[in-house]
Amino acid sequence: MRIPGTAAVAVLFFFIPFFMWPDPNGSVLDRYSVIPDTESTNTEHPEKNTVQEEKTVQKSEKDISMARGIAALYVPAKTGSFGIFSRNPDNAALFPLIAGYDNFSSTFFELQADSVTYRLNRVCGIPSRAERTRDGITITYTIDKKASVQVAMTFAASSPQRSPDALRMAITTTNTGKQARTFSLRAVFDTILGEESFTHFSTAAKDQINAECLFETMKNDRWILSKNAENGIQFLVYGTGITSPNRVYLGNKDVIAASWIPGIKKDRSFNSVFSYNNSAIGINWNSSVLQPEASGTVTFYIVVSSEGRTPAGSDLLATLSGQQTVPASAGPAEAEKAAPAVLPAPVEPRPEVEFTVESIKDEQLDPAYIQRLIDKINSLESNDTTIDRQELLRLNAELDAILQKLRQK
Repeated sequence: MRIPGTAAVAVLFFFIPFFMWPDPNGSVLDRYSVIPDTESTNTEHPEKNTVQEEKTVQKSEKDISMARGIAALYVPAKTGSFGIFSRNPDNAALFPLIAGYDNFSSTFFELQADSVTYRLNRVCGIPSRAERTRDGITITYTIDKKASVQVAMTFAASSPQRSPDALRMAITTTNTGKQARTFSLRAVFDTILGEESFTHFSTAAKDQINAECLFETMKNDRWILSKNAENGIQFLVYGTGITSPNRVYLGNKDVIAASWIPGIKKDRSFNSVFSYNNSAIGINWNSSVLQPEASGTVTFYIVVSSEGRTPAGSDLLATLSGQQTVPASAGPAEAEKAAPAVLPAPVEPRPEVEFTVESIKDEQLDPAYIQRLIDKINSLESNDTTIDRQELLRLNAELDAILQKLRQK
């Protein structure tokens, strides 16, 4: 069948490898098909070459890229978002592991400060600053008079014998306001690799996921894998040194991005009115109350692969459980305070409880009271053997009612 001219152009454009796509900013992706390990190269005077390991921090309002081993990062200045790539070890060619249109802005973090949600990129009006550090890239987002969010992406290795094939993601929220606030964090990753294969996602416990689903605990599933025939990206969200999420959502990208709590329908396809076979991952973490100038950090890992291999997330989890420090390329400052794994609420449905918005008293709205309640929930959830599920359900119901009443104020 003859293809009309405009359709032929569209088909041709669709098959152009991503790293050859033009970028409207004239970014590094426009100029290179590889990201070198060194920051700059002077061929006339080699003694002036600047190797990245020797440079501590480089702040920039320009596009920033960096690579280690088979992993690479790219931060476009226009959006303040980020791209994640695998890198061929033979020719250093780059392959995108998340959707790159609109300068990667369909992948993002969101912060909820009390009842207000902020999508952390410049497209949504949030100022950001990117810094190239010794072992990665850090993006700092600023919400005026409320919060600062630092996304530190540090190169790591899944085992001591490997070159870097992973990223340690440490997201630190600091209360810059003058009063205590309740903060919540979520991440949305617009994945692409599974859309090219027969399996959109898999986990440690599920070999194939091709429809929407919700995880209320990742204790057994441990990670989410998106992979095609050549490359893979694996999100480690449960284990030693990892902050366990409150919920993990797999669904259509538009559904995941539209709401803090996406309207997931079990076994519904990844289609929507606006897109076909377009899947994404949503990760929500527990809320915390931060006093002025106090900070809280969420930590997880991303492992990548190339050349038809599967990401070595299982090896990284084993490495993390067998040592006190973060492996490969995470300097001393990054190896502090590995976040304890916290089990989220159990999967079973909640029974009827006595807490309603109307029953909440003023003393229950006190930030110190709320923080003690959250600490108690976390303590119960982290104890597999003596967990009191009824008490846990009661405390969660109380917290839900308190947060709902705070949003009404």
